[in-house]
Amino acid sequence: SLSLSLSLPSPPRPHQNIFHTPMPAVPAIFPMLDEMTTAEQKRLMEDEVALETFVEELSVVRDYRQLLDETRAANLTAARALLEKEEGILNARDACLILQAELREKARAHEKLAASTSLDRATVKAQLAREADEADEAKEMEGQNLEDGADVNRWTETFLEKAARYHKLNALREMLNNTT
Repeated sequence: SLSLSLSLPSPPRPHQNIFHTPMPAVPAIFPMLDEMTTAEQKRLMEDEVALETFVEELSVVRDYRQLLDETRAANLTAARALLEKEEGILNARDACLILQAELREKARAHEKLAASTSLDRATVKAQLAREADEADEAKEMEGQNLEDGADVNRWTETFLEKAARYHKLNALREMLNNTT
């Protein structure tokens, strides 16, 4: 069976155009040959050195050789640039592999923990109520700790933090009680 696979060209990457040099057009006819006499053409066919000299003088050959030299120089520049970056790229890849392994391990641990720690609604409500009661007690105790000569600004800040915690927990408890 004959299988034909067509693939669309991938979009050019930004760095691809840096070293791109277009190929010169190869002519289908050579006017210089048409201008030669038959004897001159025959001499080219019989004399290998004359043919080589003729070919070397063609502008398309000169353009091609120039293109080849430019391509080699561009390839050398690109290779040197890649070699300069190689160590950094390899280090970044190694660090990425280590981070990926750590992430996979943490994801497994998270899944294991999540599977072993299933909280039902009643447990969450009880824990939230306990936390809210403890926060209320801490707030009340702080309210009674204001003594003469105490730093009022520090006491106010501490009291407000404890009161805010209590109210947040209480609001969560209310929301949980009001949802089905």
